[in-house]
Parts: sequence; C-alpha cells; structure tokens
Amino acid sequence: MKWIRKSFFGVKLTGFFLFQLVKANIRIALEIITPQLRMNPAFVPVSVSGLTDLETMLLSNLVCMTPGTLSVELLTDKKDLVIHVMYFSTRLELVHEIEKFKHLLLGLTR
Repeated sequence: MKWIRKSFFGVKLTGFFLFQLVKANIRIALEIITPQLRMNPAFVPVSVSGLTDLETMLLSNLVCMTPGTLSVELLTDKKDLVIHVMYFSTRLELVHEIEKFKHLLLGLTR
C-alpha cells in the first residue's frame, strides 16, 4: 500500500512541476517578445527546516529547473534556502509554491 501512496505523490509532484515549468516558460517568453521589462528580481530565504539533506537537495534541484528561479545558497544552519526569483511579487506567494513542492516531495520520500 505504501508504494501506491508514493506513486500518487510522484504523479502529483510531476504534474505540479510540469505546470510550474510551463507557466515559467510562458512568462519568460512574454518577457522576451514584449518591449517593456516586467522583471522584479529578489533574493528570498525559504525555510527548509525538517527536511533531510536528500529532500533539501531534491527541492533545490526542482527550483533550479524552473526558469526564472535559482537556488543560491543553503545557509549554514541548514534551515533556510536562499532562492533568487526573477519575477517577485510577494514572499507569501513564493513560500506557498515552495511549500506545495515540499508537501509533495515529503509524500514521495517518506
């Protein structure tokens, strides 16, 4: 039964990642083809406390594979992951998306 639950979370994580990937690619494409700049870059620390080293690495890689975001640094206390975002609107929106990734990742790994 455990593999069914993990498979479910794997499919959900894949779907959520693909949705975020398409959304980010469209945003980048619109930035390229329109004359005005809409970028609002920012460095945002996001909590990764409670994650194992493997889970932190997987989350960091998922963030890096999405255009417009980049994992910059894992702070020395391993509680915060600093993420560079090209299109920053609110910290709450970014944290919500990362928390969704974390929830699906934890369902897959634990």
